[in-house]
Amino acid sequence: MQSYKFANHNFATGASAYPDHPRHQRQRAEHDGGAPGGRQADVRSRRLPAVSAAVRLSRRVPVCSREQTKDEPLFEEPLQLIRGESAIREPGNYYEVLRAIARGATHFNEILQQSKISSGQLLTGRLDRLAKLRYIDERRPIGGNGSPGWSVSDPFFRFWFRYVYPNRSRLQRGRVEEVCEAILTDIDNHMGSIFEQVCRDWAGRYSADPQLAGAEDIGAHWTRTHDVEVDLVARSRKGILAVGSCKWSRRADTHDLDRLIELRGRIRGGGSAALYIFARDFHKRLVEHAERDGVRLVSADELFAEPES
Repeated sequence: MQSYKFANHNFATGASAYPDHPRHQRQRAEHDGGAPGGRQADVRSRRLPAVSAAVRLSRRVPVCSREQTKDEPLFEEPLQLIRGESAIREPGNYYEVLRAIARGATHFNEILQQSKISSGQLLTGRLDRLAKLRYIDERRPIGGNGSPGWSVSDPFFRFWFRYVYPNRSRLQRGRVEEVCEAILTDIDNHMGSIFEQVCRDWAGRYSADPQLAGAEDIGAHWTRTHDVEVDLVARSRKGILAVGSCKWSRRADTHDLDRLIELRGRIRGGGSAALYIFARDFHKRLVEHAERDGVRLVSADELFAEPES
């Protein structure tokens, strides 16, 4: 049976990317024929496969491969990894939690509803265990009063539990093209949060801009009611240094800048913070405004440029 792989990676975007978990590093090293660590330890190599693969997907250029048949290792590798954890009993419940988070249920009540876990106490235990095993990360807002959120740590797991896990029976029946078509339709929704994290990683690890390089904390901002949500906030002890908007699915325009300025004014201490817009493309009007007003535009090319030695 034929199946799709994306770019140079397997059915999951960024399949070479695993969290820094000893079991993941060991098994991935065995699969790659190398030693644990190495490229998996670098955030650029973890994030780039997912984004570059999705760029190809967004242009509707699937590449056929035989790697996602039932007997191939990546078809069930996430399930096997979780089954092998001695701390996990009844792994099926954990699969549903990961599926819910991968599909965008990032807050406790959303995860509880979508995973169909019978009680909040049981869900709390499962979230804590998955976090200790480094399958998921807890996220807290910078400067906001919003409740904590959760994300799947690894791009491969995030993609796999969003698209492969719920479609395993269809894939086993050979409905690969239909599954791929459904993925292509939804891929921009999947990539939005990944691109935001890519931008935050770049800001925290690679940017030479003083407003970002001098930040003690870089993350996102959201309120309890979600009326204010900002993709990137850089903060030092002196206050908010920068705020940013990350646009994956479309060309950024002046209304994105206007909205960011509005949200900046609603963040305590953010009134004079530097403005950043991250996107794959920028409208000419936005470029003109940015040059005039000192707004920093960061393209995908800059995000993934080789760092200067």
